[in-house]
Amino acid sequence: MASGRTISIRFTIAEAQQVRAQLEALGAAGAGSLDKITAASAKAQAGIAQARSAAGQITGQAIANRFAGVQAPPDAGQTERRQADAMAAFGQEVDRLRARFVPLVAEQQRYRDTSQEIAAAERAGAITTREATAALRGRA
Repeated sequence: MASGRTISIRFTIAEAQQVRAQLEALGAAGAGSLDKITAASAKAQAGIAQARSAAGQITGQAIANRFAGVQAPPDAGQTERRQADAMAAFGQEVDRLRARFVPLVAEQQRYRDTSQEIAAAERAGAITTREATAALRGRA
């Protein structure tokens, strides 16, 4: 009977070691993902800074043109809108690619989307506040 207990305890220890190894592997994968996110974030920040600089130059040019009495071409607003649309599309594509290659980002986006759907359903009266809270807890 005593050997049965010893085997059970050893089995539990072996399981604990297996869980520990899995957690360590998960931690290493998470650290690798964080490194990739950090690198992608630095590139994104550089792109944002470049876009802000370009926007500042456009604004500065508009001020100089106004001061000099230079009229903007009739489609200037459309060009700026197209540029803004292109920048928004670029941002969405970066988010899509990050979600594709970084599982944590994909899960964060799924959680955000689900949370927004639950909130919309609650606002529309399709579910109660209690049901919305339960749905969010079940999703967390």
